[in-house]
Amino acid sequence: IVQALAEEKPSQYDGALSLCGVVGGTAMETQYIGQIRTVFDFFYPGVLPGNTTQMPAIADINAQIVGPALGAIQDNPNGFGAMTMIDQTAMAGRSSTEMVTTLLRVLGLHSLEANDLLGRTHGHGLFDNSATTYSSTALPGFLIGALNGGVTRYTATPDATQWLAHNYQPSGKLNIPMVTLHKRFDWLVPFAHETAYRQIVTAAGNGGNLRQRTVDDYGHCEFSGQATIGSFLELVNWVNTGVAPAP
Repeated sequence: IVQALAEEKPSQYDGALSLCGVVGGTAMETQYIGQIRTVFDFFYPGVLPGNTTQMPAIADINAQIVGPALGAIQDNPNGFGAMTMIDQTAMAGRSSTEMVTTLLRVLGLHSLEANDLLGRTHGHGLFDNSATTYSSTALPGFLIGALNGGVTRYTATPDATQWLAHNYQPSGKLNIPMVTLHKRFDWLVPFAHETAYRQIVTAAGNGGNLRQRTVDDYGHCEFSGQATIGSFLELVNWVNTGVAPAP
């Protein structure tokens, strides 16, 4: 929301501060969540209810999602280990414990939000891995070949893709100062969103209006008051003086 307002309504604001934002775009975020659920189902078939694009109502996330997924990982950690080395399912974390936490949280989030998103697209799928070539520099070729040959494939419909673009795909048309603050090991909104937005804004010729700040920690949005207020004051000073802070 902050990003869309900054790009589309710049005359209404002097500057913008985005905390742990989905700044690479909603499509990038839904692909991240969808890929993790899809590849999990490949390595652990039948463990979780539903699938990537269709979920039953979940009454107890711990009993129906987190518990079964954790049990499957404990029984066969090799599948999880492979997922951490596949480019399309890179999971935030500085240790195996944090990466398992990331996986369980993302699966839980998917179970709660899949139907909400489908309700916004009239039941039409918005995840697409129909052309994805799964890759890894660390895994043996036969395993990646098996994944590419055996993973379930989904195709997004044009109207669902259009909804994603409208809600929201950044244009990089950033004509006011913006500061972003993001945890390097964000389990929900991967830090790669920041890299993607930097590329979009730079390609649009507005790189001078973006400053990105990083907290070298694990989690999502649990910033200290010092980090949050510091970023806000940096933005205020930038707006008031017209002098951009150091990149």
